[in-house]
Amino acid sequence: MKATLLFVSSFCLFLSCTNSNEKVERENDERTLVWNKFTPQVFNDAKSQNKLVYLHVGAQWCHWCHVMEDSTYSDLEVQEYLTENFILAKEDQDSRPDLFTKYRSYGWPALIVYDQNANEILKLRGYQERQKFLTLIKGAVENPQIISNEISTEQAWTLHLPEF
Repeated sequence: MKATLLFVSSFCLFLSCTNSNEKVERENDERTLVWNKFTPQVFNDAKSQNKLVYLHVGAQWCHWCHVMEDSTYSDLEVQEYLTENFILAKEDQDSRPDLFTKYRSYGWPALIVYDQNANEILKLRGYQERQKFLTLIKGAVENPQIISNEISTEQAWTLHLPEF
């Protein structure tokens, strides 16, 4: 009898922990960013919503891509700003050889801001700390001119959107 009671108690405790974990996961899911595939549709959406396009090119195996996800993109202020001002697109460089070729010298993640006509406004290489990232993307929104980042050797790059 004691064994049965102990089993039932343990089982109930297990269920209560499982349910609370599911709730936390659902709450976290509500705060995640919604990413689109990088297709011409993102530019159509940007025009209709009067937003810029933000492209994250990374890789499943990329350590700094995961750090960007876990620290910068998980920040509520970053999420709100990105959602309010950008159409978000994300691609894995392994499945997009065109993006791999275009941005491989940037390393991963490669982070690009485009205007509604697919002109590059800002290109960033690698992991971006939350505050620095917010400052840079706010600058792109406030002054959506073709600008460069802090990497002087890359300032002369003029890249064009690949044909879809």
